[in-house]
Amino acid sequence: MYLMYANESGNTGTDLDNKEQPLLSLTGIALDDKDWYDISNEFEKRKSEICPDLVSSEVHAVDIFSASKSSKKGYDFRKYTLKEDLKILEDLVNFIVSYNFPIFNCIINKSAYRKTINKYIGNSVKIDPYLLGFTCISSAYNDYLIHEQKNGMIFLDEIKDKIKDINILYDKLLFTNFESNTNNIIEKVVYLESCKNNFIQMADICSFYINKYYCIKLFDMSANITKKQHCIDMFKKLEPHIISCKIPLDDNLIKKLLI
Repeated sequence: MYLMYANESGNTGTDLDNKEQPLLSLTGIALDDKDWYDISNEFEKRKSEICPDLVSSEVHAVDIFSASKSSKKGYDFRKYTLKEDLKILEDLVNFIVSYNFPIFNCIINKSAYRKTINKYIGNSVKIDPYLLGFTCISSAYNDYLIHEQKNGMIFLDEIKDKIKDINILYDKLLFTNFESNTNNIIEKVVYLESCKNNFIQMADICSFYINKYYCIKLFDMSANITKKQHCIDMFKKLEPHIISCKIPLDDNLIKKLLI
């Protein structure tokens, strides 16, 4: 059985005109359940080798990238140089790509999404693009499971304001929007605290760099040349493993997204 762990970057809910975060990236990594313990244990080992601050703490890419301090998460990346912080992140990316996880990603331009939604249903109703992203990566994941002749489960970072909507949407979808009309995903979505799961944290890293890359590509968003090149380099490492998800935004899907 396969397990997919997903996390997002650039989440602003229904604030679709946020100039600081114009894109939403929802990303899932999948692995065979028989590899779960070995990879999780190795990640804990590698975290301690990469940086002492990561021992028994949550990896959150934006905190390292922005050189943040978090007493709650147990680290302070302000004490490192920019070069050192970026090297920590590169080592984490290298760990992820070494396992050849399929990386399912949906990237949504929020402004374009708003215009499309308005065209279908007008300006009065707002639909969180996270729901569309979830639909897209779930569809791609299901197709992957069918190809591999496996069943699978989905685990999401626990975003409390979205759990109700995702649960309702999951029941309504029943994956009938899939071309195959076959559902290899068992159980409902399982929600996990990212601080307690290594694979949710790995998905966070992937989602962060995919989002950063497309913000640079589409909006040239990066004030620091060193950070800009770093983001491009990290994306290029991830790119061979990324399965980009189509966005089949039509009348039928819009109706399903109207929770």
